[in-house]
Amino acid sequence: MAQPKRNQKTHSKITISTVEFYKIYMVMFHRLASGYSAYEQSFLLGKTDLFVRDVENPLKSKRYNIDDANYILLIYNLSWKDIIPAEALQDNYQLEVTSYPGDKRIPVYEIRKSAKESGSVLFRNFTLDKNEEKSEILIVTEEDKHVEPATQLFLSTYDDVKIYIDKLLIGIFFTEPKRALDIFKQCQLKFGITFHPRNMIKVLNFYTNKKSGVPKLDKERRDEFGRMLFVNSSSMHLH
Repeated sequence: MAQPKRNQKTHSKITISTVEFYKIYMVMFHRLASGYSAYEQSFLLGKTDLFVRDVENPLKSKRYNIDDANYILLIYNLSWKDIIPAEALQDNYQLEVTSYPGDKRIPVYEIRKSAKESGSVLFRNFTLDKNEEKSEILIVTEEDKHVEPATQLFLSTYDDVKIYIDKLLIGIFFTEPKRALDIFKQCQLKFGITFHPRNMIKVLNFYTNKKSGVPKLDKERRDEFGRMLFVNSSSMHLH
């Protein structure tokens, strides 16, 4: 089968609710501004590795539910007004999505729409001007799972985070199942509110990997919303 040309483009038309549109892409804006990868946010949400990447893909139907959104507010210390428009004059947006392979054939999505909105929202190169019909382009580039964006938040060293997680393992913290967000908030108490979870995630992955790590933690359980739970492996044998 012939490979598609590098400059080959496909065009799709999509309808999405105004609230969902803003929720997805304003969260993406805050994620990028904080230097989180899509995978890192997925991990804190307790979801599958590519969950956030799929939500941000305009050609897929995956969305943040109300519980996901509440978690996101806690991750980035936001309020609802930061991700939901205060007023919208339309229930839905009609989007035109142009997709094509970018550098290293990574999918790129150009999202165009026209709408009248009250107020003004600046979103990277995406702007809605007050009472003005205007078409702008929002560009979304699919992320590799292992990308590590630059961040101005505090990146504690892997060793420092590992020492702290070891202390939590020795104590009672992990005797009851904990969500990734619970562990993140505990690390913020230790390292400060600007703590970035990158090395925490690496330590947790090391302690749950039965092949290449040291399986001190079990992550097979899920909570009532399907979110991953972490519990001390030794505690599992006591029940």
